Amino acid sequence: MSGKTKGKAEFANFSFDVKFEGKNVARALDLMFHNDKNTPPAPLMQPPVIALGQSDGKPLCLTCKDPVDE
Repeated sequence: MSGKTKGKAEFANFSFDVKFEGKNVARALDLMFHNDKNTPPAPLMQPPVIALGQSDGKPLCLTCKDPVDE
């Protein structure tokens, strides 16, 4: 922690393919450094999504849960 509150913010990564006025373009969810690189980036971390199959292997309708004809 520090007492600095108005330091420069800059992007840690950016698009390598897209350029504007000769510089690489930062995207909406790219990580940033804040307070002259005093604050480390804290990205939104999402747990992994694990899909589990049905026990009998037959696909079911997502709305009514009836078996779907293939």
